[in-house]
Amino acid sequence: MRAALRDPDVLIPALCLAQLAFLVVFANHFYLERGMIGGNADLYAYARERLSVFGLSPDFYDAQYQNAAYDDSIDYLVAIAGAETREPFRFRVIYIWLIQGLTALTSDCETIRSGCGLKAAAFAAKLVNWGGIVATFAVLLAAAPVSRRGSPATLALALAGAFSFGTLMTAPFVMADILCGLIFALAALFYLQHRFVALVATVAVGVLIKDISIVLGILVAAELFRAKRRPLALILAVGVAPIAVFVGVRLLMGGDPLSLNYGWEVSRGEFEIRYLYYHATDSFSPFLLKAILGAGIAGIIYIVILHHNRYKSNTLIPFAVVWIGMLFVNLFLASGVVRVQSPLAAMFATVLIWHGLGANRAQRNAT
Repeated sequence: MRAALRDPDVLIPALCLAQLAFLVVFANHFYLERGMIGGNADLYAYARERLSVFGLSPDFYDAQYQNAAYDDSIDYLVAIAGAETREPFRFRVIYIWLIQGLTALTSDCETIRSGCGLKAAAFAAKLVNWGGIVATFAVLLAAAPVSRRGSPATLALALAGAFSFGTLMTAPFVMADILCGLIFALAALFYLQHRFVALVATVAVGVLIKDISIVLGILVAAELFRAKRRPLALILAVGVAPIAVFVGVRLLMGGDPLSLNYGWEVSRGEFEIRYLYYHATDSFSPFLLKAILGAGIAGIIYIVILHHNRYKSNTLIPFAVVWIGMLFVNLFLASGVVRVQSPLAAMFATVLIWHGLGANRAQRNAT
């Protein structure tokens, strides 16, 4: 029994199955989401006000939009309907355009601003979410050495990266987190493959899907440091593209060029630190727990591998810096729900799979 548990093709699938069982029990019950009814009446009232763009009775929403997951969905739905919504949701234009286009293709509603349009947009978002899950799984498998693509450890890690805690919480909603996970997986793969232009393009597109993708600029910076054969001017010109996209979309849409979240207009000296106070309860332990759950078993295995330095540390360390960047950003800009950390699960799974976790040294050298 002990010998079997030392085999990664036994241990890793067992850990991933345990995580999946945990997700099935807890992920869809919102134990780690902020409530909106009772505990946050003002937020719930504001949600109903925003949803009035669809021209339905407020009673329509009472049984549905009851937590922070629905609250974020509302902001996306309002933007998809072509109405003004809050920052930073309105800057996530690729995700909004994608849902708008798919809604138009899959429904015969006269307008999105109706009960029919609301349901059609929600359905289109589910199609995008599940398409994102399948695409993430495919990217994770593509990251594996050829000799390891069918191994139990590789398949288990690919499932754990594609079906993380945040993934299952997000799948029923109109949210960009799952596509953001796909961006994190692609960025990790392109970094590991030394494909600089593809990495920069992925991060730039990711910024227009969900702003948190800007932390992947850490991988771009890491690639700049290890680049030896590319002209410096080209590197700098291409490398600043994600920042240019981040600032440019805000300027084009009439926002503050350094707007990070509602209440954050950095270039105007406006800051909002209520989330930091919220996270500080109980010595930040709830926040850290959610951060670990967001990264999932792939993140935990990554920490173990990094600690033992099994592979080249200069390849692994930039991903740890990305995680630190995510933690720092979410301390100030997000409510700490698990789903905002979930793209990390896909990123760490990509890293582990790329290194052929579970393969012996001869197998890795052969690939």
